[in-house]
Order: sequence, then C-alpha cells, then structure tokens
Amino acid sequence: MVEPSETGKQQKIAGESILHVEFAERGAGSSWAIKWLDRFMTQEDLMRRIYSKLSPPPLARFFPSLIVLVAFSALAAASAAASDADDRMALTELTHRYAFAIDTLDRALLSRVFTPDASAHYVEVGPPILGLDVQLEGFDSIYEWLREGLSHRKPSASLPQHFMSNHLIDLDGDKARMTYYMHNRAMAGGGVYYVDAIRTQAGWRIQKLRLEEQIWKPEAYTNQPKPAMKLRPPGETR
Repeated sequence: MVEPSETGKQQKIAGESILHVEFAERGAGSSWAIKWLDRFMTQEDLMRRIYSKLSPPPLARFFPSLIVLVAFSALAAASAAASDADDRMALTELTHRYAFAIDTLDRALLSRVFTPDASAHYVEVGPPILGLDVQLEGFDSIYEWLREGLSHRKPSASLPQHFMSNHLIDLDGDKARMTYYMHNRAMAGGGVYYVDAIRTQAGWRIQKLRLEEQIWKPEAYTNQPKPAMKLRPPGETR
C-alpha cells in the first residue's frame, strides 16, 4: 500500500474534521464517519467536498456586488426624485414670473417666460363681457398685445393684479403640460391657464399658452368703458 503524501494527509484530516461535524449533525458516530471516508471517498471527491464546505454560498459570494447594486439603484431613484422636484419648482416659478412680468409690463422679464415662437390664445368664457378672443403668434406679438391692453393702469395700482395657484404639472422628459388657476384682482375675474412648456438651454419656457377667462361680477362693467383688454390684436387698425 502506498503511503499518502503529507499534503494528502492534511487534506484527509481536514476532510475528516468537516465530515465529523456533518455526520455528528446527522447523529452518526465519528468512527463510522472515518470508515466511510476511507472506503468510499477518493481524494478528488474529498477535495470537492472540502471546497463546498469551506466556500461561501453563492449569495454570500455575490453579496458585496448586491449591496453596490442596491445602493446605486437607491441613489439613482433619489437623484430622479430630486430632478423631478427641481423641474416642478422651476415650472411653478415660470408661471409666477409670467404674472409679475405682465403686471409690470417688463419686456425683459417676459422674454424669460416664452420661447421666441410661442403662441398664446386669450379667450373669454361665460357671459361676453370683454369680448375677449385673440390668437397671438410669436413673443413680440404677445408682448405688444399685453402692453397695449394693460398699460392704461396707474403704476401705483398695478401690483398685484394676477395670482397663480393650484398647479397641476405633468412632466415628460424635456416637455411639461400645466394647468393652473388665475385670479385677476382688478377685473373681479379669473380663469384657467393651459400651458405647454419645453426645456431649453436657458431653462423652462412656455411654448403654447391658452387662458380661458371669466368675469365674476359683470355689474362692475355696467355703464363703464370697455376694458382695454378688448382692444384689437396687434397690427389691426382702429
């Protein structure tokens, strides 16, 4: 009989130790385990058994990678949520910038609201008090119409006029659709804005705007000159 090498002896001792535990857990005696090892297990089988006992289970081997993946996913989700919140805040501010710009007729400020090719539709709903129904194309037309319709106000009474609230914002990448309320203090009226905005290199800008406005107190306009907002669209003669 060939005497096993020193390495083989060490491997067999390690195997016996592992199998002692295994058979002990199953209620078998250690001497029986050793006999079973000598008779039925080759050195190759023994090494395979030792490796399976000493190596961590598959989940444990991949656990560090799993932690990194979970952390990365959580970080990505948090980043997306923060970006979504930032966009909603920027879009809400855009509507307030619009209100402040038309109350002050600040052309430079209003230019930071619309895209150059924006369109705007101002229409009256309910009783026809203002006769408002005008379609405007391009920023210049929008500003000139607003300036002509609102410049009659005295500077001391010009603020505040327009209040924006109850924003509903649907985000779709670099596009957004907004619906929100407007209250016009001076005209005892209000309405609903429907806005399509896009993200530009300079930030969010309104590309399409529609206001459906209603006068709440028609009696306030009885025997008084028609509001300037009923003026003709830009370019139309008197």
